[in-house]
Order: sequence, then structure tokens, then C-alpha cells
Amino acid sequence: MAYEFTVDWFTHYWPSWVDLIGDREIRFALEIGSFEGLSACTMIEHFGAKSDFHLFCIDTWAGSVEHGKFDAIATECRFDSNTNKATSATPFRTTVTKLKGFSNDHLFSLISQGRRATFDLVYVDGSHRACDVLLDIILAYELTHIGGLIFCDDYLWTMENHGAEDLLNCPRLAIDAFKNIFARKIVQMSGPAYQCYFEKTG
Repeated sequence: MAYEFTVDWFTHYWPSWVDLIGDREIRFALEIGSFEGLSACTMIEHFGAKSDFHLFCIDTWAGSVEHGKFDAIATECRFDSNTNKATSATPFRTTVTKLKGFSNDHLFSLISQGRRATFDLVYVDGSHRACDVLLDIILAYELTHIGGLIFCDDYLWTMENHGAEDLLNCPRLAIDAFKNIFARKIVQMSGPAYQCYFEKTG
């Protein structure tokens, strides 16, 4: 498939996803942070080859402080083009619901629309600020059904140099807080240290 991606922050984690997901049926997935659509297209190709697949993608497509100079329009156009190509090639009915804007607005809206406990898989890869990540994960938990999966990226990411990290600018603090506070309602699954993988159990 002739996609257009300028960076690849995802492909090397995909084999771990496949192992962790196993034979689970993933028909409804939600992605917080989509960028050019690499992870979205990978999911579409894989899950859309097995059954009908519905993917919800949330992003502002405006970049963030760590991106520096950033062409938001070109990035969003690449996302649209890439996901259109991916959905058109699947043998089953595959849809992408594009939700442009801030994740908290759209996550609350999905809950108010009756999407609570709907999703088989939620991928949290949006803002890196701890306060944003914590809210994203908690709302992802509400939107995931029991037995569903919550995957979090950038656990070890930091904007500052090692030893000078501002923990409030790192996803790790939020992911650890979620893991500890929800310890009786989730199970952490093993995988690469840079990502964290959870199953909702209660």
C-alpha cells in the first residue's frame, strides 16, 4: 500500500500488540493521538482483514510543543489520505470516525453519547503532559468494556535531558498513578518498557 509517512514511531511495537491481542476480536477501537495515521492504518489492515472494524481517531492535528516547527495541514492531509487508502483495501466493512479537537472534549462526548464500555481496544498516545495523560487514561477506562484493552505509549518519554526531567511533562507519572489507583480493576500485561498494556477486569 502506497502510504505517506514521514516518521515511524509505531511499527516496532506492533509485533508485541499482535502477541498481546492474540485471538481477541477487535471490532471497535479508539485511538487518542493519530498524527499521520501509521498506527491507525496498521490496525485497519490487521483487524479489517478479519471482520467489520470501526476505528475512532482523536487528534487536533496541530502538533505539540515538542514538535517544534510543524505543518499541521500537511499532516492532517496525510492522515486522511492514508486512512482512506487503508479502509478501501479491507475485505470487510471498515470505518474511521475522525474526531478533530481536544481529547477530553471528545472522550466526554463519547461517554455522553452512550459509548461507555463500548471499545475492545483504546490506544492512548496523545498529549505527553501528565495531567492530560491521566484524564485520557481514566476516560479510556470508562469507554473500554470489561475484558477490553488499554494500551499506553511513551511511558519512558521525556522532553528534558535525563536527570533533569519535569515529571509533570512526562506520561510516566500519569500511567503509574492509573496503574496504582486502578490496581483492583486492571491487569498489566507484559511488553516493551516504552509502552504499557492493560486489560480491564472490573
